[in-house]
Amino acid sequence: MLKAALAYSALGLPVVPIHAAAGGKCSCGEGSACKSPGKHPLTAHGFRDATCDPTVIRGWFTEWPDANVAVAPNGRVVVVDVDRHGT
Repeated sequence: MLKAALAYSALGLPVVPIHAAAGGKCSCGEGSACKSPGKHPLTAHGFRDATCDPTVIRGWFTEWPDANVAVAPNGRVVVVDVDRHGT
């Protein structure tokens, strides 16, 4: 994930580490009770912490090696989140 985060940031896309989800259970500690498993940031200020700074990114993924990578919307990226239920 570190390699992906650095690649996105090299393109000018700010990234932030987000919780991982396995089997519908979030790594946030709420497990299956989490309302947004694997879709919320690990950092104190959420998506406001997103950065392209490789030093910060390396620090995050050293601290949280199992984290997923999220790209924060910044005017260059349009985010479409489609959740399918019952399919």
